[in-house]
Amino acid sequence: IVLFGGRLSYWKGGDAIIDAMQEVVKTIPDAHLLVAGQIEEYARHMQQRIAGTPLETRTVFTGWISQEEMAAVYSIATICVVPSIYFDPFNLFNIEAMAASTPVVGTTFGGTPEIQIDGETGYIVNPHDTLQFAKRIIDLLRNPTLVKSMGESARARYIDHFQLSRYAKETIQHYQRALRRMS
Repeated sequence: IVLFGGRLSYWKGGDAIIDAMQEVVKTIPDAHLLVAGQIEEYARHMQQRIAGTPLETRTVFTGWISQEEMAAVYSIATICVVPSIYFDPFNLFNIEAMAASTPVVGTTFGGTPEIQIDGETGYIVNPHDTLQFAKRIIDLLRNPTLVKSMGESARARYIDHFQLSRYAKETIQHYQRALRRMS
């Protein structure tokens, strides 16, 4: 299961992931795309693009999912994809996937390369390069050991660099030092 989610739009890579997944299902016919996001105009566009293709029967559009339910969705995903084609500054989908020990095939654009480590927590690929994006998805879907290893690395990176409790603790320490200097 390949998970794509969030605000569904062209700029978030909706067309890019459809193009890549059309290639993926040629090699891995039982690969499925799970699209988590509101069913609005762009989701309907995506549904129209896959209509009548092999991807149509392998794609599920969930509609809006609560944050609590998303934890379960991440747990069933083999990998997550972040194919944004614009300079998405800090896509939280990366962080949430890492927290769930799920590797990401992510975009070269925006903040994803600062969040993910190529070859360690997932892969960084230009989403305009459909064949390379598909190849990285296929690499992971064919290699459960690599998925597990990258997922563990992703979780460790999340804990070390992105866990909210870490930032809360550092912020409190900063204010405590400032107060001591003022005293």
